[in-house]
Amino acid sequence: MKNIHEVHDQLPCVERRKTPLKRLQNYCDDMSKLNFEISMFKGKKGAKKMRRNSYTQELLPRCRKFITRLEKVLPKIKQHCGSINALTIDESLSRFTDKVLMVEHRFNMAPEDYDTKTARKIYSMSDDDAAFIKKGGRETVFGYRPNFAFSANGFLTSFTLESGNTSDSKAFTNCLVENEKMTGETAMMISVNDGYSSAANLDYALEKGAELVSISGSKGKKLLGEAIYETENYQLARNIRSISEAGISKLKNYHNLERFTVCGLKRVRQETLISAIGFNLEKLCQLLCQIEISVAA
Repeated sequence: MKNIHEVHDQLPCVERRKTPLKRLQNYCDDMSKLNFEISMFKGKKGAKKMRRNSYTQELLPRCRKFITRLEKVLPKIKQHCGSINALTIDESLSRFTDKVLMVEHRFNMAPEDYDTKTARKIYSMSDDDAAFIKKGGRETVFGYRPNFAFSANGFLTSFTLESGNTSDSKAFTNCLVENEKMTGETAMMISVNDGYSSAANLDYALEKGAELVSISGSKGKKLLGEAIYETENYQLARNIRSISEAGISKLKNYHNLERFTVCGLKRVRQETLISAIGFNLEKLCQLLCQIEISVAA
């Protein structure tokens, strides 16, 4: 709609009156509101039935009305825009139509000639960057997998967040690079869970100058060897890792990272950054209050 509005605003006054966009915008607003309401059904009693009813009776019919209306006004819009804008609008409409067809197929509402084998794979009605994530025996969720780095005194020093379902082990090197970029220093001690375990990651961290690399869990024990794994320094490093676990828990429960409220990689990164800043400001205030109490005492 943004691209369409930009072209529409450049039309002569008479043409703008002939090509009203208010109804299209209303459809967009309604679809966005419904999509958010559907996302909030998770965990509620009867969520599956409510989700189905909302899709089949409300959201999908509105999507079809939007597509029909847009196809009527699109020729006039494209007459007054450059080839690049026209291609962008066509691609956006194509992707949206693919998403609608995918959901219609899920609820047995797709046209008979719809072929799931050749159709473009779309995972979300509103976010092309998110992915399905499954960890252990937990429920599969749809979203992002950010990776956070914390200092020994509990500050959040950096984070990485990419589209798709990147495993922790593959994200490890990017985490170290981003942490060094943000702090200006090489981490001397690194303590991670066994999700980051790999010989390549261990070698990379040591090459970057880390003096101690602790990887917890059975995978870490196997990689490091029991003799090293059970030494005092490595036990201390595993205990210190609880700082990061507590930090992540606090980010989720008190800084709005349990569930993202925006869509798209850029906006999700912005929301994560805002939460990270708030987290560090709170941590700084706590430390300053402790110093003040000590001085007063």
